[in-house]
Parts: sequence; C-alpha cells; structure tokens
Amino acid sequence: MSSRPLVEDGSGRLEAMSRQMAGVKLRASGDIDAAPFAGRVKQARVLEVKKA
Repeated sequence: MSSRPLVEDGSGRLEAMSRQMAGVKLRASGDIDAAPFAGRVKQARVLEVKKA
C-alpha cells in the first residue's frame, strides 16, 4: 500500500487524521490560497464520487 496522500497538498497544511478524513490548520485568513484550496476540494470530490 502506498503512503502517498490521496489529495495532493503542496502547502503542507493538510494533515491526515485518518484514511478518510483530514484537517487544515489555518492561523489567519491569508493562509487560504483560493486556487490550491479549490483544487484540493475537487480532488476530494472525485474520490467521493468514485467511492459511491
């Protein structure tokens, strides 16, 4: 089994909490970069659709 995350995160803010859940630590509104964040949401959506 690969240890590569299912959702790519170049920022290093996404922290795996389990095989199916992750959290993002934000300290200020400036921590949110809209384009990469939207990309991670899209990747997660694709994984959910595949699961269903």
